[in-house]
Amino acid sequence: MFRVFIAMLAVLFGVAERSAPAAENANISCVVVSEATYADPAWRGVADALVKKHGGHLIRYEGAVLTSLSDLRGLLPDFVAFVARPEEAGRATVTQVHRMMRALDDDPYTDALWGIVTGYEAADAARIVSRSAPLVIRRGMSSMGPGLLDRTDGGFCSSETEPGALWRKEDGAVVKESGGKDVARVLAAAFESTPVDYMVTSGHATERDWQIGYTAANGEIRSRAGNLYTLGLDGGRHPFSAPASKVYMAAGNCLIGHVTDREALALAWIHGGGVDQMVGYTVVTFFGYGGWGTSQLFDRGHHTLSEAFFLNTQSLLHRLHEAFPRGLDLEVESFEPEAIGRWARREGLDREQAGMVWDRDTVAFYGDPAWQARWPQPTTPWTQTLEWGDGAGRFVIETTAAGKWPDRPVMALLPERITDITVTAGAEHKPLVTDNFLLVPVAGDHAAGERIEIAFRGSPLRRPPAPAASAGP
Repeated sequence: MFRVFIAMLAVLFGVAERSAPAAENANISCVVVSEATYADPAWRGVADALVKKHGGHLIRYEGAVLTSLSDLRGLLPDFVAFVARPEEAGRATVTQVHRMMRALDDDPYTDALWGIVTGYEAADAARIVSRSAPLVIRRGMSSMGPGLLDRTDGGFCSSETEPGALWRKEDGAVVKESGGKDVARVLAAAFESTPVDYMVTSGHATERDWQIGYTAANGEIRSRAGNLYTLGLDGGRHPFSAPASKVYMAAGNCLIGHVTDREALALAWIHGGGVDQMVGYTVVTFFGYGGWGTSQLFDRGHHTLSEAFFLNTQSLLHRLHEAFPRGLDLEVESFEPEAIGRWARREGLDREQAGMVWDRDTVAFYGDPAWQARWPQPTTPWTQTLEWGDGAGRFVIETTAAGKWPDRPVMALLPERITDITVTAGAEHKPLVTDNFLLVPVAGDHAAGERIEIAFRGSPLRRPPAPAASAGP
């Protein structure tokens, strides 16, 4: 029902980065859980397992999640996992978490990597918490044609524009198949037979279904009681499960990240689809900065998925801070699609301003934010290194080929949190160096062999020590 609306608001995006791993002794983690959830023995086990896994602090709260803000401010953690039953994991929680995670200190940026650990049932969340070994992307699935397969060892892809088309890659060769009238049946079979590590999708969706095609009908994926099935154009249902561990980047789908209740499609992907981390919109998407930007940062290969989500959000906030500071605090009138234009006109916003404010607090990250899923290596026409010691850093970007800088800055997480920051070299590049990340805005064309160097120093930020980490559950 959003076709006309989406067609009127076409989007353009930028691309790509890996930050230095955080120093082991610098990380502080918090697990935040409501008293009602902690009172449930199964969900209490999830929260306790997360605390044990990361050596973190447990914060329990009554009422709304915002009531945990004062405790988080006192700890200023690097990672925050919000353990939530499905009824607590909806849009209101996602929006509140975005806002409160910018309120741990005085700058306008997000202060920790965060994720909502949930599932159709507590066992799903427990599985997510049990993951410890990093996931390296080797096999992929995309709804946007076979391009992803150029980068993977194997996998399969459907099409949003060509009915019935499906591509598979095995043993280095990509083969195109035809699913007949629609691809629903063969796509279900592909999920059953071909494990993948990474999914990226776009196209029309709601909280309950994803339409496999965009400009051409191609069937749907739906959920029921935590399980997945495809619905063909002929009405045929094809149940499938895909339990292999994977991450899901729903870059261009409306509403697919909105957990309205236990029947939400996002929960079925976690329960029946093996998804351990997911990024998705809780609203209609028309501007795309939050979804496609995270996808493009992740696909650069310099970041884990949780880092890409965090850093893309900081890129959006920096863009607001520089060009439209009122947008840092402006609240959307209503998240219903028909209210967007009315709200934007009332506030005097152009499309970009409205789009950035719209995306600022509405993209969800599900999963343990400290768990790492990444590509094997970067693919960008530049290298980036961060040297660190005694509160001083040197960030070097060197181009390896001619090209055009993407629409996202070059970014990195800092290995430890610092304060009293001074940029000692490279100020002409207008870097942003905060207590926990740095950002170098780049634009235009670049030649091979160019070098950007940013040097800075600060004082380590003293915080309460985290409990000693122990072996996972």
